[in-house]
Amino acid sequence: MRFARLPGALIAVLFALAPIAACSSKSAGSTPADSGAAGDSSQGGSDAATETGAGGDSGGEAGTADAGPVDTSSACGAIPVLGSQEPQVSAACVTCVDTQCCTQAMTCAADADCVAFRTCDAACASQCNCTQYATCAAACASAHAAGETDSSAFATCRQTSCNAACQSFTCIGSVSWPAPAATTYTFKLTLVDFQTGNPVTGATVAVCATADTQCANPSAMYTVDSTGSAMVTAPTASSGLDAYLQVTGTGIETTLDFLAFPSPAAVFGASSPVITADILSTTTFAELTAVAGVTPDPTRGALAFIADDCAGNSAAGVSVAVSTADASSTTVYIVSGAPSMTATATDPTGVGAVVNVPVGSATMSGKTSTGTATGSQPLLFRAGAVTSTNLVPTP
Repeated sequence: MRFARLPGALIAVLFALAPIAACSSKSAGSTPADSGAAGDSSQGGSDAATETGAGGDSGGEAGTADAGPVDTSSACGAIPVLGSQEPQVSAACVTCVDTQCCTQAMTCAADADCVAFRTCDAACASQCNCTQYATCAAACASAHAAGETDSSAFATCRQTSCNAACQSFTCIGSVSWPAPAATTYTFKLTLVDFQTGNPVTGATVAVCATADTQCANPSAMYTVDSTGSAMVTAPTASSGLDAYLQVTGTGIETTLDFLAFPSPAAVFGASSPVITADILSTTTFAELTAVAGVTPDPTRGALAFIADDCAGNSAAGVSVAVSTADASSTTVYIVSGAPSMTATATDPTGVGAVVNVPVGSATMSGKTSTGTATGSQPLLFRAGAVTSTNLVPTP
């Protein structure tokens, strides 16, 4: 089994080759952040604000003013590292990349399109508006698409080998989510199988009001096509969607997907956004819980999550709690590709689960190893269903 894949319905954002930025709460130029190709759900990394299929990089985190583009380069190949810390890439991050990712950096340096894309994307960070950044970065990706493979290899190494050295939570305390410009968002949703990465076909996606716990009156319903995709329209909120997505179908776990991103307006407000969701089959869910040594209670729900830092990179060292969890609930973190019953926080993939959560409304929260609260997310749990979301820094 490929345990390293993200658990059910954890999401990657692919803006039709456009990376995204987490805007500064002061509308200042954001530092670019390399989220890494590990963020692509097909490669088993971070979900939100991730590197696109063209080797793109997500934007810097909120809360830093007047920080222009960062051009800190790796000593191996002298290419932009594009780390997630502000006001610039930390020395620890650069040192780690030079030590762990020199081969990939040198390969990128020998690829003119790889270097050109990463340099172009760094310059885009001077755009203080999220939509402007997305447009600028999309143009970079389109112009230098031939550098995709080498850029993605470098970014994957940085994400998997230097996550701890390069991640940052400096936006905590200054995160700001602007009101959406429209009353609805339309985006392409693509469902893929958690284990195989193949499209999940024939599934039904319902758009459910957060107060509609059983999704008895969905505002819209869609059936995904042979590619696992459907165009979805949902009501907006400053947090992204004022709704959750219910995914049902033959042979898959019923999933309640609460889409969450560090910069939701940039994600949903971008041109032609595409959101890919990993879905657990009933067989895979049974195998995962068996490996973890947990027996699912059919009268309770389960949570699948990924913890993100300010730039949308998967975050290590984050412990997660659900407000209604009790003695019958079990928290499991994915460590080195397998469920761990002894781990107390996330590894660099940021992935974990809470099994046997009481039904009803609850709040998920997280904190770093130093005790700093990273964010909180209101959720809903239903008997026999998997609730899926990303724990992102919140206002």
